[in-house]
Amino acid sequence: MLFDFGSPNTHLAYKVIPSIEVRTGANFAYVAVLLGGVFKATGNRSPMEAFADIPAQLANEGKERDCFVARHGLAVPASWSATSSISARTSCRKASARLSRRSAGQA
Repeated sequence: MLFDFGSPNTHLAYKVIPSIEVRTGANFAYVAVLLGGVFKATGNRSPMEAFADIPAQLANEGKERDCFVARHGLAVPASWSATSSISARTSCRKASARLSRRSAGQA
């Protein structure tokens, strides 16, 4: 599963993954990404930016999130910190270093 530390949707998905693993026997592999970089590389924008001028779309996304939260008995964080990029960058760097060591045949 690709995840961005700053994504509320990733946080909510992360909360339900353990039950999916138990139910299906699947094992999720977590890979940290910087979603802003993915958007930039693919020429996309975040939903908040892309749909800023379409209030009905943003309202629908909010309703969809609320249904997901209710269905799974979750709580939506009162606020979401955009400063999580520091944690994400640190995680990505560490993962990248591990992959480089593996490629070079080091532990």
